[in-house]
Amino acid sequence: MTYLAMNHGIKGLAYFIYQPKKVREERVRKWGPEHINEETYAQLKTMHREIQELAPAYCLGKRIALDFQNDIDTAVIEHEGVLYVSCVNTKNAAVKGARIKLPDGILPDSEGELSFENGRRISLKQSTVEDDFCAYQVHIYKFILKKEAEERREK
Repeated sequence: MTYLAMNHGIKGLAYFIYQPKKVREERVRKWGPEHINEETYAQLKTMHREIQELAPAYCLGKRIALDFQNDIDTAVIEHEGVLYVSCVNTKNAAVKGARIKLPDGILPDSEGELSFENGRRISLKQSTVEDDFCAYQVHIYKFILKKEAEERREK
């Protein structure tokens, strides 16, 4: 949900956790009053680090396109010579071979890097990226803009 909100232009985030009294009492009895589920805490730390790194692009970048294709919510953002393509699987099911079409002519065929995926790279061919998504998975593609591509897009 955080990345969906980021795709759609929010400028700030706040989190809270609500649990019914019965659930809270069970957790306190089981783990103590200060316990936070370690897996959840680790995921929140990771997501916080990612959002912190991407915040300048999401908040200050030029939004080129916002689209929904094949259950994938997609935002295309340009910031400081980089084209970010933020894709979120909105379903609780895998999407294999999802084809994400960018606006025509936005970028020549090229190769980009996926943020936070250990240097994994992906090809952009005919303004389209093809990738697999696990349930609710996020992929952030980064393509370096070439000067001629920027000039072509301005026209």
